Amino acid sequence: MARIVLMPGTTEGQTGRIAVFLGRGDPALRYRNRHLRPDAIGLPRLQDYDGVIVGASIHMGRHERYVTDYVRRNRAVIDRRPSAFFSVSLAAQGDMGRRDALR
Repeated sequence: MARIVLMPGTTEGQTGRIAVFLGRGDPALRYRNRHLRPDAIGLPRLQDYDGVIVGASIHMGRHERYVTDYVRRNRAVIDRRPSAFFSVSLAAQGDMGRRDALR
């Protein structure tokens, strides 16, 4: 069973909610959800996982700096295993309307 760590950097909580949803995915995988925080305290060792998923919210056209800094610092480890990065922007919801954004 593959162990995957989900690491969302979230400000308003939406990115964290999406990570929880992703963690309910394939029952053959074991997910651990650990929120990235600006102080980076209590984060797991990426070397202990088979895969890494990082998420970040976008504010004013940019990802949160602490998330991009974390990914850059850990790039060597992340590059040696399957990984994914997802972005969350609530600005799109305002342009399309809630019903269309959820399709």
